[in-house]
Amino acid sequence: MSAVRLDVQLLRAVAVGAVVLYHFWPERFPGGFIGVDVFFVVSGLLITDHLMREAERTGGIRIVRFWARRARRLLPLAFTVLLATVALLLFVMPASQQRPGMLGVLWSSLYVQNWALAGDSTNYLARDQQPLLTQHFWTLSAEEQFYLVWPLLLVLAMWLGAKLLRDHPMRRRRSALLAIIVVAVASLAHSIIFTATDPGPAYFATTTRAWEFAAGALIAFVPRDFAFLRNGRLPARIAASWAGMLLIVGTTLLLPTGAPFPSATALLPVLGAVLCLMAGDVRRGDPTLLAGVRPLTWIGDISYGVYLWHWPLLIAAPVVLAQPLVAWQKIVLIGIVIGLAALSKRLIEDPVRFAPFFSAPPWRSFVIPLVGTAVVGALVAGSFVVSQVRADEARATLEAAREAGVVTNDPSLPLVPTVSERGSDYGAMYECFDLVYAGLEPCSYGDESSETRIAMVGDSHMAHLIPAVRAAVEERGWHLTTFVGMNCDSMVWDACAGGRDRFAELVDGDYDAVLTSSFRGSYTPIEEVDLFWQELIAADQPIVPVVDVPFHEVPAYECIDASGGDVLAAAACASPRATAIDGQPDRMTTLAQQHGVETLDMTDAFCDDTECATVIQNTIVYQDSPSSHLTASMSTLLGGRIGDEIELRLLAQG
Repeated sequence: MSAVRLDVQLLRAVAVGAVVLYHFWPERFPGGFIGVDVFFVVSGLLITDHLMREAERTGGIRIVRFWARRARRLLPLAFTVLLATVALLLFVMPASQQRPGMLGVLWSSLYVQNWALAGDSTNYLARDQQPLLTQHFWTLSAEEQFYLVWPLLLVLAMWLGAKLLRDHPMRRRRSALLAIIVVAVASLAHSIIFTATDPGPAYFATTTRAWEFAAGALIAFVPRDFAFLRNGRLPARIAASWAGMLLIVGTTLLLPTGAPFPSATALLPVLGAVLCLMAGDVRRGDPTLLAGVRPLTWIGDISYGVYLWHWPLLIAAPVVLAQPLVAWQKIVLIGIVIGLAALSKRLIEDPVRFAPFFSAPPWRSFVIPLVGTAVVGALVAGSFVVSQVRADEARATLEAAREAGVVTNDPSLPLVPTVSERGSDYGAMYECFDLVYAGLEPCSYGDESSETRIAMVGDSHMAHLIPAVRAAVEERGWHLTTFVGMNCDSMVWDACAGGRDRFAELVDGDYDAVLTSSFRGSYTPIEEVDLFWQELIAADQPIVPVVDVPFHEVPAYECIDASGGDVLAAAACASPRATAIDGQPDRMTTLAQQHGVETLDMTDAFCDDTECATVIQNTIVYQDSPSSHLTASMSTLLGGRIGDEIELRLLAQG
């Protein structure tokens, strides 16, 4: 293979262009993300061709040298971008994004970002999380995992071929080809099945993308092993090249939003890339004529830098400008990205890649990932330590002030939790919460021998009151049992995993009060919740519906971020009552009216006649938006109020 193939450079330019255009104008280029799949095919071809040529030339594959070359080629710029991302997180981005952002930097430095995102895609607690500055590193993680495993697979396949059959270069080559075909078929089948059953994780999983690398790898075998395609007729190659390019461009422009992906849908861009690469560098009336235009070839040269730089700048720019980007600003930003990519290639990529110090001996190349990961890890750990120390100091200061007297948004005292910590201020909310539909598991708190027994049943908007109720029962010597999980605002609905099995346990628990609540915007059909209530009432259970907290709108959340931790500025981020209360009616109130049950309503603790607070007594009320979960700090602050309310009900019953 020649040092530079114009068809490869053109595909790189088209692929990175599709991704960038999709990220900047997703409504106009709805399928632009398929540029990633084109990159995977190109990587599969180039790497496999290189490894197989080395195997034929030397009789084996020097895996360590291969890994060393990949480290010199990819990691210097990757770590540079990660360090720049750390700076953006510390000095530009909202404080609430620092913790998840820093974790993203860490996972990216370890090249497991795709698996972290696969986990987050099914993590209920991460659903309101803003896009990470390192989100695009998932593709590099998948590629690095491919580079790590692929040479081992080829070596193993060729070794087995030599052992099982008579050793011969052609048999070793055919053994490698067979292994690649097996990977391609198995991975494609897995991609189709996994995308249908669990599309979130399937999108990021390396196992659902391996067939795309394998598709490119198969092209490396075409000239020798499929003689009828060798030196194909020129018109056929031109037609293949145009057909492939049209598939890629057409998918970029026309792919329907929500189409299952990767699944079989990814065959469109993958087949397009394969056709272009099979046609080769024709330059006679086919798309590679465009690659002769120097700017396009140049974009192919710097495509790696363009890909790495464009996403964090796109996410950070609106924060810097304090407004969404308009068209001309996006164009200017793309120019900045291209400039940074060009400088990066000249000043970082090429100098390290071709530096004699790192290439001889090869082990020196591994200094790059070791040092890079150590530096990134130290910065991430340091940021967490500093954040935690500040949070602990703020909490201690505020608690001391509360012991001395009532605190009402005192500007001389800190916010608790800090703005950077509020998104992870869970307390005991999710200790026994079923986040993954594994089955409802009860948890117990307080005095096991107490004659006063309280139960809590519901979804996450019941769980976020656990710190409050736990504080109340521990103060009064009561006992608390929780039954909380996804969709468990109705224990008798199938979507509440194991709920029906636990229902008898709830009924037999001899509880003095069964608190239940759910999110105003719950996905559980209200008919299912109504059925649950009917069964509770029929079983003579003392049901206590808890009115849901006010809805926390996104502008109020962003306003607190912008406050910089200033108490009065954050307290001014109130939501209009018309939005927080009336905009999305509470389901508990509706059902309570139907069944003639009295609710436990703490709305007045949050709202006056016109607006609902987001800071109360120097305490940030909400973790997130629009999910509107209370912080554990705010929930605990409600412990006295909710304990009094329950006690009054128990006295009324007795």
